[in-house]
Amino acid sequence: MEGIANKGERHFTTGNFVSHARFLSPDIYGPVVRDNVVRACIDCLVLNPIGLIVLGKRRIEPWPDWWTFGGRIIPGDSPEESCARTIQRDLGIKVASDRFFFLDFLSNAFAKRQEPPQENGCHDINLFHGIFLGLDETAAIKCERGEYSETGWFSQKNILQGSFHPAIQKIIEIARAKGLI
Repeated sequence: MEGIANKGERHFTTGNFVSHARFLSPDIYGPVVRDNVVRACIDCLVLNPIGLIVLGKRRIEPWPDWWTFGGRIIPGDSPEESCARTIQRDLGIKVASDRFFFLDFLSNAFAKRQEPPQENGCHDINLFHGIFLGLDETAAIKCERGEYSETGWFSQKNILQGSFHPAIQKIIEIARAKGLI
């Protein structure tokens, strides 16, 4: 069919789409967008060659604790392109978008958010993807220190049996059940 491009397994662009996304100040983004829209985000389950998972200790709402690396999808980007952008921004390593594999989606509603008014909370649909990094890539990780205070490598068992957010535990269970990790 003419005029439709496929970027990745689950992303299609119809016609000559050009993103008009721009930065919105927190006082507009919070009450206008976050109060009224369920945001589409990507989250990346980053594994090393022996199956350990790197998580970041977030400093900011909506979950200032251990979490995967992710962020919102920019209009026009495929989820995999958003994953590659996020991993470069958060971990300082450049990876090709075609290396990410889709795990599943989860819905997360949080009582607080980073943008004012924080107490209004937020709701995100998280498209979880996975990627296996090589030893050279894992050694090159340099965590972005604005949003995250530290990174840590965890076994799947530690995450599943620990006090981690249930969404992180669920995506590991789903990925294991599908034989993806």
